[in-house]
Amino acid sequence: MAPVIVILQSANSQWTIERNDSSTFYQQVIFVDSLHGYIAGDGVLSTTDAGKNWNQAKTNSFMRSLAVVNKFLWASSDIGEVYRSQDSGKTLNLQFMDAVPYDFHTVAFTDTLRGWLFGNAFGSVPSGDIILHTTDGGKTWATQYELDQPPSTPGQLRQGFFVDSLHGWACIDLAILHTFNGGKDWIGQGPPGGFLDLYSVFFIDTSRGWVIGTTAPHPTGYIAFTTDGGENWIQGKSSLNSTPRSVFFTDSINGWVCCNDGEIAHSTDGGRNWMNQQSNTSNSLESIFFLNKNNGWAVGDYGLILHTTNGGGTTSVPIRTQTPITFSLSHNFPNPFNPTTTIRYAIPVKGNVNLSVFDLLGNRIAVLQNGPQDQGEFEKVFDAKGLSSGIYIYRITYYHDGITQVSNQKMLLLK
Repeated sequence: MAPVIVILQSANSQWTIERNDSSTFYQQVIFVDSLHGYIAGDGVLSTTDAGKNWNQAKTNSFMRSLAVVNKFLWASSDIGEVYRSQDSGKTLNLQFMDAVPYDFHTVAFTDTLRGWLFGNAFGSVPSGDIILHTTDGGKTWATQYELDQPPSTPGQLRQGFFVDSLHGWACIDLAILHTFNGGKDWIGQGPPGGFLDLYSVFFIDTSRGWVIGTTAPHPTGYIAFTTDGGENWIQGKSSLNSTPRSVFFTDSINGWVCCNDGEIAHSTDGGRNWMNQQSNTSNSLESIFFLNKNNGWAVGDYGLILHTTNGGGTTSVPIRTQTPITFSLSHNFPNPFNPTTTIRYAIPVKGNVNLSVFDLLGNRIAVLQNGPQDQGEFEKVFDAKGLSSGIYIYRITYYHDGITQVSNQKMLLLK
């Protein structure tokens, strides 16, 4: 007997349940434009009419993640498989199968050749976490990161994300891994909040990103954001009572999370404050995706497909006082860098500002700002083209009302 598919409509709701199939589960949703989208789960679903109809390409395994670059689509499975499609998901071709059946939670590609797999395993064979990298479009994969765990400690690498061919992040239980060189090196980054169980990470550029998970010992929703590539994290405020599973931002201020009890929350201030939206379901939502701040989808257990055309409805953010600006000089990002890096600083009151770069002998290499500057937060790009690899110092001198303040930071140029 064919499974029953229920189509529910709610004209007044913030989110509309467009599909509910109790015989299947969905793991991730991606749209490349307003008409063409894909869903991973029981095989790969594809649509060419904004979700009115879905074509299903079946596989023998559960599809965890999708990546779309140009007209190529990749899908990773829970038993170490990678599939590729060249016809918009209508047919899937098994391209790679790992000898060790890792659960590949994420497949990510930055172009048609370079991609990454993020996986973990449970039990004794295998047991741990792994990151693989390809430079030939997924035909062959090499190990970039591997962490063995004893059988009593299952792997915890749940999800990874790349913004370009060099900069990527991954959630690994209590911490975040970051690479600035395409995965050759992975460095730990620890967000605030005590004991955490992290599930997903998302960046819109090399500086601004978000991470979600739960806190312990009494699990509640956890969301943090960074504006310096993950060197520093700030915890956002939300009323989530369940585990966030997926986070997505369309720009630096508008973002959404979905949770394992159907909760959806929206932020309009870059992740500092979150307000719940009406999702019309209590089933687990595993993935959320927006094309713009109005047009979005969420998918999850029991074949749920949710859609919104108004950003999930009008939400309000509690009124709060403006955080006073204080004099500060932030860490440059990226760091190490080659050949450019961004330096951020803040000025509380209009004054004279000098921002310069020096070598270790005290020679001034560059002047990035020199003269009067209004109150505010600023950033300058330093181009080290023509300079040798090594450590450099950048210094800000701020003069106002007879008082001079100075701050220094180090940065590393690698060529």
